[in-house]
Amino acid sequence: MSPAKGLMTTRAQSQQMRQLYRVWREQIRKLERRRICLSAGQKRLILRDLRQHYRTLERSCRLLQA
Repeated sequence: MSPAKGLMTTRAQSQQMRQLYRVWREQIRKLERRRICLSAGQKRLILRDLRQHYRTLERSCRLLQA
C-alpha cells in the first residue's frame, strides 16, 4: 500500500526538518548553559515558532523564484 499523498515527504524535506530540529536543540542547549531551565511546554512552543518561521521563509523563497 502506498502512503496517503499528504504524508509523502521528499528526502530534501526530511533533511530540512532534521536541520530544524538540530537548530532547536542547539538553542535549548544555549539557554540551559546559561542556567535558564525550560519546561517541556516551553520547549514545544519554541519548536512550534521555529517551524512557523521556517514555513514563512520557505514560502517567501518560492515566491521569489516564481
